[in-house]
Amino acid sequence: MKQAQRARPCRGSQNRRAGSRVWALLALVGSSLPLLSGCAPRQFGAGTLTPAPSVGAKGGFTPRPSAARRVTPPPQAPILPLYADTTREGAPWSGMQLAMQASAEGILVGIVSAGSPAADAGLQAGDYIFQVDGQAVTDALEVMAQVDRVGVGGSLRVGVHRAASVRLFRLEPVARPARDAVAQDTETLPSVAFESPAVSELPRDGL
Repeated sequence: MKQAQRARPCRGSQNRRAGSRVWALLALVGSSLPLLSGCAPRQFGAGTLTPAPSVGAKGGFTPRPSAARRVTPPPQAPILPLYADTTREGAPWSGMQLAMQASAEGILVGIVSAGSPAADAGLQAGDYIFQVDGQAVTDALEVMAQVDRVGVGGSLRVGVHRAASVRLFRLEPVARPARDAVAQDTETLPSVAFESPAVSELPRDGL
C-alpha cells in the first residue's frame, strides 16, 4: 500500500509540464503567423499608403482632413473675328456680319441687325451657314458674293445649322439704308472682335 502511493506521480508536477507545453505551442504558432498570412504587419507613417492618425488634444484620434478639391474654371468664350459691316448706302444689304474663319459646321453668323433682311428671314446670331441656293459655302466671302449677285429685290435660299437641326431660310437683300436709320438693337454673340478686311478681299463694299 505504501509502495503504490510512492509510485503515483505528483499531480502538481503534471500540471506544470502540461502548461509549459501549451505555452511552447502558442509561441510557435505566434512566430509563424506572418509567414502564414504572407504579409507584414500594417505600418503607419511616411513611405506607406496609410497615413498615421493624428492625436487630439484629449488623447483621442482625429481623422486627417481630405485634400482640397481642385475647381476648374469654366472655359472663356472665344474671340470671334467678324467682317465689319462696311456696305455703302444703297448697295445690296443683308444685315448680318459673318465670321472670317469657317468651322466644320459652316460660317458663323455673329451679328444680325434688328429689322434687317436677315432678321426678317429668321436668321439668328449663332447660326452656321453651310449652303446658299443649294451650293455649299466654306467662306464668308462666298456668301457676300451671292448677296451682291442677286442684288436688291433678289432672293437667296440659305441653309443653316442651328443647335442639332438643319433649317432653310429665304433671304431677300434690300438697299442699305443710311447708317443713322439702321436700328441699334442688334442680336450679337458674346466676345466678338471686329476686323475690316482689305478692299481687295471683298467682291463689293460689304454684306
